[in-house]
Amino acid sequence: MQGFEATLTYAREQDEVDILYPFRERFRIPQHEGRDVYYFCGNSLGFNLRVWPT
Repeated sequence: MQGFEATLTYAREQDEVDILYPFRERFRIPQHEGRDVYYFCGNSLGFNLRVWPT
């Protein structure tokens, strides 16, 4: 992968240009002490939507 940097700044820059990043706001992401929680579960269907389609 050319041009990759393992830094928080680089990751945030990539988020800004990622066309799919806005979809993140559609999900309830677990929080602990005000920070997003890393969530790994092989049996999970993923995060719940904030608003369910009708």
